[in-house]
Amino acid sequence: MSFFTFFLLFSQLSLPLQPALSGYTKIRYTWDEKKDPQMDFSLKDVRLKNTLNVTELSTLVVELNITSKVVLKEGYVQLKREEGTLRFGQFKIPFGYEMPLSGALLETPTIPTVFLKLFPNQTYDQGLIWVFGKKMQFALVNGTGENTPDNDNAKDLVLRFSDKDKFFSYGASVYLGKQKQGDKDWTKNRWGMDFILNKGKGIITSEVIWGRDGEEDSKGWYIKYRYNLPSLSYIIKYEYYEGVDSFDTKMGKWGRMEEKAFIFGPMFYLDKNTILSIMCSRNQGREKKLVLQLQVNY
Repeated sequence: MSFFTFFLLFSQLSLPLQPALSGYTKIRYTWDEKKDPQMDFSLKDVRLKNTLNVTELSTLVVELNITSKVVLKEGYVQLKREEGTLRFGQFKIPFGYEMPLSGALLETPTIPTVFLKLFPNQTYDQGLIWVFGKKMQFALVNGTGENTPDNDNAKDLVLRFSDKDKFFSYGASVYLGKQKQGDKDWTKNRWGMDFILNKGKGIITSEVIWGRDGEEDSKGWYIKYRYNLPSLSYIIKYEYYEGVDSFDTKMGKWGRMEEKAFIFGPMFYLDKNTILSIMCSRNQGREKKLVLQLQVNY
């Protein structure tokens, strides 16, 4: 039975229990100097999320992405207690600030390169997570990413602490684990810090992430400034990454890369659920990219 069929049956069966349906759709036009073809229309996301309160203490959450194929993004059971909240299933891992954000809240076309390289296919993972109030999160995950079975006997540990007030927020994250590449298990450790400064019409967000894969060290960071006006925001973002790329199974080692990118553009809030964004970017090779995106939240 497909995920889509399961989701439809799940929605029908859950009607007496008053499910909460939500989601978003992103439609894009992309012009990229590096791509062939250079111009492309795409249906980036069609997310549909069903949150069902089964009992006073338990909640079932299923989120699908329905584009050219149906993919399960989140699927977990949540138990709520006075001491905290326990989730078991597939969920976003609690590392850093921007990576765990809902895609509906992302202001640039992709998360930073440092996350794409140090957490490939692992924005979502399977395991359990314990949330202590609003400041502490502890997770044990497979370490292999979304919809992928574990490939070793180890479990990866994720810890995150964060705190915030009206003007300043900060967080620290730790990821300790293993990964199987070729015929060996390698170290997979990451550390990160994030900061948000909110003052007047401007918001500054920055993260710094370090990684170690075997004996290879990586580092990356970004800084983003958002200036808010009525029904309009301007985004300026700079990203840097230097570290591991893909693993070469023939050579038995990681490739390495360096990436710098500058991203900027406006976001128009056409109404409370509709956003039109025009994001331009340029990398260290001076290649230019334009992403025109219409996002509808529901």
